[in-house]
Amino acid sequence: MKNFQILIILLFSSFSVYADNLTGKKIICFEETKDLNNKDQIELMGFEFTSSLEVKEYRATNFDPIEIKFFEYKTSPEIIQILYQSNYVIWDIFRKDLEIRRGKDQLPTGSIMWESKHCNLINISINEFISKKLEKYKQGNLL
Repeated sequence: MKNFQILIILLFSSFSVYADNLTGKKIICFEETKDLNNKDQIELMGFEFTSSLEVKEYRATNFDPIEIKFFEYKTSPEIIQILYQSNYVIWDIFRKDLEIRRGKDQLPTGSIMWESKHCNLINISINEFISKKLEKYKQGNLL
């Protein structure tokens, strides 16, 4: 009987939920465009996976300071979902091409936020990357 119980426990313990530990991975998305007045502008968004459950989201433009928010994430073989308060999917990151879409709990659901051509994996810190990209927008500033 004990052998049967051990067998059942081992059988069920082998069926675990799929999850990747993405600790240390960093994704950055950015696009340089012109505003309505034909002035250069840049928008940046990054994700730094800080543990097996947590991710930092970075956002910045040449008009706004860097904003950092903390979220949770979960993974599947094809998608990384960024979660707000553990329940609400705010971003879907497609693993094959790094395209980022609004999650099922964001309106309009499924709309593309970042095309894959604007997103890359990086090895340097996201703060450093953002600072380098914003350098040209600081030229001519008095402060």
